[in-house]
Amino acid sequence: MSQAIPRPIPEYLDQLRSALRGADPAMIQDALYDAEEHLRAELAEHPGLDEATMLEKVATSYGAPDEVAEIYRVKEGEVEQALRGRLNRLAALRLEALTRMREDKWHWMRLPNPVDILDLDLLAFCVVALLYGR
Repeated sequence: MSQAIPRPIPEYLDQLRSALRGADPAMIQDALYDAEEHLRAELAEHPGLDEATMLEKVATSYGAPDEVAEIYRVKEGEVEQALRGRLNRLAALRLEALTRMREDKWHWMRLPNPVDILDLDLLAFCVVALLYGR
């Protein structure tokens, strides 16, 4: 833990937001929502504790803001890598199917319009792969 344990919940959330600066906005929103929900639930379960005492206790189990941010960054990277791999495999399969269709001269010559050769789902996969391929 590099930072002091925050006292009130809003301070904890501010530190978490700072630790996640530059990350995907949706991930930041998820992390903040999850943390606030967890902290408020812990506070409700221990009505005799004030926020500062409860946060000190929870920081050892849930994690300090910088630790939680690191966990979210690692998980986000794992998910993105898995999705990118799946998109690449699907795009490769569609490209293979389109190539087989082009090699089949009978089907190729029977196409009524050159525009019909445009495989829209292949195009969609390629666009998604380009957008998320970074």
